[in-house]
Amino acid sequence: MEQSPIIVTDKQTLQRMIEEAVTEAVKPFKQQQEQLSDNDTIPMSDLIKSRKYGSRNTIMKLKDEIISDDDVYQTETEGEIFIKRGRRYYFYIKRFDNWFMKRKRIHEEELKIDPRLRGVM
Repeated sequence: MEQSPIIVTDKQTLQRMIEEAVTEAVKPFKQQQEQLSDNDTIPMSDLIKSRKYGSRNTIMKLKDEIISDDDVYQTETEGEIFIKRGRRYYFYIKRFDNWFMKRKRIHEEELKIDPRLRGVM
């Protein structure tokens, strides 16, 4: 077995190397996010695969919550959050992300008022 050489560097060099590695790793995701416009839709299956908003059951629960609340489903400023084409649901990802983050902030504020609400969402 060959042993790999140990490279000793100072803290600043190591920090720069880490920053470069992170920049290279994030670059494809950043380009993909910049390419999305307001009118771009993604299928619900892709949204579930991304795991950004939780599991399949969580996404289904959020979709049902949006449908049940007429004010959320179609807002005047943003339009619909998702549409149904045939048997599949397509989400306007930027609109859904804005709604999700707003919902998350509201829940965090409620937790500051009453911490017993943790896990109730």
